[in-house]
Amino acid sequence: MIFYSNALTLITILLTTSILTLSQAKSPDFILEIFTAGAHVPFSPAYDPENHWQENLDELTPLGMRDQFLAGVALHEKYPEIFNKYQSHLVAVKSVDSNKNLMSAFAHLQGVYYTTGPNIKDNIDLSTAIPPFNSDDVKRIANENQYRAALPGNTQAVPIYTTPYLEDHMFRSFQICAKAEQWNQENLQDDKAKSIWEQELKDLREYLSGKNIQINDWKSMKNLADTAFANQRHGYKLPGDMTEDSQYFKDLKFAYEYYFVQQLSAHKIQRKAYSKHLLNAILNYIDTRNKNAVFFSVNERTLAVLLGAFRILNTKCLVENHRAEKSGEPIPFENCVYPHYTNSFIFEVYRETEPKIAFLYNGKPISLCSTGEGLCKYKDFVNMVNPAEGGITIEEYNEVCNPGFEHHPDYMNYDRRYAPSVIITRAKKTGFTTLEVALIFFCSFASLVLIVQMVLKKGKQKKLDNQFKHKRLEYYDDDEPVRPY
Repeated sequence: MIFYSNALTLITILLTTSILTLSQAKSPDFILEIFTAGAHVPFSPAYDPENHWQENLDELTPLGMRDQFLAGVALHEKYPEIFNKYQSHLVAVKSVDSNKNLMSAFAHLQGVYYTTGPNIKDNIDLSTAIPPFNSDDVKRIANENQYRAALPGNTQAVPIYTTPYLEDHMFRSFQICAKAEQWNQENLQDDKAKSIWEQELKDLREYLSGKNIQINDWKSMKNLADTAFANQRHGYKLPGDMTEDSQYFKDLKFAYEYYFVQQLSAHKIQRKAYSKHLLNAILNYIDTRNKNAVFFSVNERTLAVLLGAFRILNTKCLVENHRAEKSGEPIPFENCVYPHYTNSFIFEVYRETEPKIAFLYNGKPISLCSTGEGLCKYKDFVNMVNPAEGGITIEEYNEVCNPGFEHHPDYMNYDRRYAPSVIITRAKKTGFTTLEVALIFFCSFASLVLIVQMVLKKGKQKKLDNQFKHKRLEYYDDDEPVRPY
């Protein structure tokens, strides 16, 4: 009897383990990844002690390219059913219109579709697989590179879409919203931010002052941190003789993160406005079911906005984690991590009878639903998104952020190459030119002729209407519904 009982228990355990293994091994039907740029040159490297960053400011570095490529290969291996072959109609890639993000997207996608690129068909002679202008140089290069892969290493070319800076309300609302600069200043001047500056960062500011580095405001602190991160990532000397395991470097990291999160989230309406378009885009892609993969290459603040909307990241958890770390205690909020270089947030969608979604932040599962379960029912996710964006309507967003070009401080410097229809500036005129006078006269004369023709035509049409009145009634039925287009 004991034997049968033990056997039954063993079978039950094996079956349970098998079911769990199968459920965990099941690949999602769709993923949406939002990722930040790889390691890059500082935007303002004035605090670099050895002047490594003299050119290509804010551009992706070779290390950043490699970071993105390796992260892409990891995705390729994690989701082989999705990324074993590139199918253009099933994939969408959108990037912020900055060089470091576009280059990050390119490098990332090279890894995602690593060695899956197409080959030239066997029935085509490689000596003829050259551009039609038949250049001797092209012939020579083709003869030196006799491989069937369309591109070296079976690289797969993937289109990347972007939106001009001043039009990108999905990824750049925190920059182009009319009240963004006002909110930024107000948020850094409130009592909480002042307390952090005076108390939490006092030791750091005194240390930096002793190293002849004068930091008088949040912006200069941010620029110092930006340089320190780039130097630390690329193996260069840190500003002020700091070491990466020192408390001063940790304080500097905290200051940088607090600066941006406080700017982005202190106003409630601000959080709603910044996240609305991004959350709507995520829901739309999940709803449509016509893709199996979508990629967003974004600014770190864009991902911070999303993390804030899902209540993963805010100033409260940053402060509490920093204080706990400083006192040598375990941090209370493990998922409260600001997105720096090559950070990633993934939505895994399982399109079952009742769709479910899993969430991963930097590869670690995150539980977002109130149930605490790893997989979130789609309807529960929608219910979570609605309060996250605060139910703000497009009309309310427009009222707050005033979409358009003219309101933005960068409007006069806007590069027309990216939006030729946008007029940057217009010279002030005191009168009409000769060409304009001639054009006005011609248009007036043409309008007069057109009016005369319409009057004459109306008289003729009235006679025809009387003649064919009976037939016209046969063709139209007042009870027939109007087509909705």
